[in-house]
Amino acid sequence: AYLLENNKDLKLTVADQLMLEYRTRFSNQSNLVASVYVHYLNDAPVAPASHNQPYWSMLNQWDEFPVANMTSAGKGLNQGVEAAYEKRFYNQFYFLVNGSVYQSQFKAPETEWQEGRFSGGYTSSLLLGKEWGADRSFGVHFRFLYLGGLRHPSINLLNSVTYGTTIY
Repeated sequence: AYLLENNKDLKLTVADQLMLEYRTRFSNQSNLVASVYVHYLNDAPVAPASHNQPYWSMLNQWDEFPVANMTSAGKGLNQGVEAAYEKRFYNQFYFLVNGSVYQSQFKAPETEWQEGRFSGGYTSSLLLGKEWGADRSFGVHFRFLYLGGLRHPSINLLNSVTYGTTIY
């Protein structure tokens, strides 16, 4: 009963993508890459409203498959700007720093565009390390992440108690 028979005719989700990228290499073995991107998704699985929940979209799904009859009528939009600076080995030291500012939205039929679960707003990371030995046989490496997190709508407490499950 977990996978419903009515969902066997869902279409594949398709994406139209546009990306502009700038790359440059500096003389000190470092690189800079900056890009702007837009992804427009069509035919995303969505489920109709139920239990006073106005929408449901597969674009927000994390780790389980819904028990719902879905249609391929959803849309998604991802857009953002990202940049990365990389310094290759100098005295057997390297680093990579990057960051992105982005937005992820989805739309079910007859609804407005809404922030998606994965619309964290920003992400950044720093990777650095030092290696020793002629064949770089020993090294120490660090990775630091700073992320915007996941979005969750407010829980509808009254309906959650009534139906015995979390309702947003």
